[in-house]
Amino acid sequence: MIILSPSFYDELANRLADIMEKRLIKLCKAAVASNEAETLLTVYDCAQKLKLSEKTILDRIATGLLPADNYGTDERPRWRVTKAGLEKLRLASARNR
Repeated sequence: MIILSPSFYDELANRLADIMEKRLIKLCKAAVASNEAETLLTVYDCAQKLKLSEKTILDRIATGLLPADNYGTDERPRWRVTKAGLEKLRLASARNR
């Protein structure tokens, strides 16, 4: 028979609470996204509009030049960019030329 200590249950409860919080945040983001579906773009969409590669778009997201939200997981991100964020990047790129 295995006897588990009270600290085990406390740790388990804390981890479950963290997982639930992360999932709720993602659900809230998804609800907002569904309300604004036409204003969110995928990495592919951004690459097509700016005539850049998807890797370049992902690099811009990683460096913070292009604000994006992850609707996937850390292992498999699904980045979404607002049209306003894309326009800011486009204007910043035009100024740097």
